[in-house]
Amino acid sequence: MQNLFNRTRGRWRLALLLLLMGLAGCGRSYPEMVDRSGIELLAALRTACNTQSPERLARVAEKIAEHHQNGTLNDDHFKAFEAIIALAESGEWKQAEECCFAFQQAQVR
Repeated sequence: MQNLFNRTRGRWRLALLLLLMGLAGCGRSYPEMVDRSGIELLAALRTACNTQSPERLARVAEKIAEHHQNGTLNDDHFKAFEAIIALAESGEWKQAEECCFAFQQAQVR
C-alpha cells in the first residue's frame, strides 16, 4: 500500500512540475529584463544548472529571492526563475538549463 502511495505522490509531483513548466518555464515567451543584475542572476542560474550543483543552485535561489524582496526583480521574472529552480531541484537539470537558455535568448532583442 505504501508503495502505491509513493507512486501516486510521484505522479502528482510530475504533474505539478509540468504545470510549472507550462506556466513559467520553457515553451512560452520570457519577460525582458532591463536590470543588469537580473541578467547576471540568469547567467548564474544557468551555470548552476549546467554544473548540476545543488550548492550553487541554493546560493543563486537565495540571491534571486533577495532581489525580488528588494524590488530589483519583478514578479514575472521571479516566477520564471522559480519555475526553472523547481525543475533543477527535481533533478531535471538539462531541462532547467534549456529553460535558462530560452530565457537568455529572450533578452537578446
